[in-house]
Amino acid sequence: MLALVASALVVARVHSSDAPPQDTRPTLHTLALEAGTDKATEHLYTLLYEPQLARWRDATFDMLEIGVFREESLRLWDRYFRNASVYGADRDGAGYRDSSRRSRILYCDQSKPASLRTLANYKNWSIVIDDGSHVPSHQLRTFETIFPHVMPGGLYIIEDIEGSYWGDHARMYGVRLGTGNNQPNLVDTFLRSVHGAINREFACDASLPPRVFSPRVEREMVGVAFIPNAIIITKRPANYQRHTFYRFADALPRPPCNTSEGERGPDIQWRRRRRRR
Repeated sequence: MLALVASALVVARVHSSDAPPQDTRPTLHTLALEAGTDKATEHLYTLLYEPQLARWRDATFDMLEIGVFREESLRLWDRYFRNASVYGADRDGAGYRDSSRRSRILYCDQSKPASLRTLANYKNWSIVIDDGSHVPSHQLRTFETIFPHVMPGGLYIIEDIEGSYWGDHARMYGVRLGTGNNQPNLVDTFLRSVHGAINREFACDASLPPRVFSPRVEREMVGVAFIPNAIIITKRPANYQRHTFYRFADALPRPPCNTSEGERGPDIQWRRRRRRR
């Protein structure tokens, strides 16, 4: 009996020594509460971001947050990403640096395409968070401009997407919302991108949706995740190969796109179409 107990203790010690060390640093949410940002106090984003952001915690990279308001979130990122270069972007406060934080603020007006292009090319961004105007057309234009410049494997987060659910009478910072005012439905747009971009390889001709974004943007999208009031888009890693046609089509026992077992036309067109792309 004593031998069994001793053996069990030895096994326990071996397993405990093999276990990775536990990270005792404050969590993202704890730091966010201390910074006073509404990402923790109201939206609770920081409870859901940590699984996505934890791998970046000790990395060296360039991060951008559009929209800084009272700068609480910049103080959060300064503390959470100790080795990163953190930048904010806003129409106000450009160039201002608070001595209590490392980050700096750049100028950006999301309603002006030239301003967005300048911001996109300023650094090789690995993480971008759009917490700016919250106007759907601004959010979409900002994504289409900056996402192609995000580093491989990077993240692009769009916060405060509630305007896509509101009617034509609603306003955000003086801008009329709703599809009747030429405002895109951001939620619907990114839902369609799952079929039109990320999983386009697998679609049959009859179900092939129209393109949602430019080919350049669609080639680089490999993930879209929805959380309450935000969208998280993942950039294609450098070693990830995108396919423009279904790579296993010839190995399937039956044509995948035919409506009946004896029909050949749609399936042949499906394969040819992918080989032409």
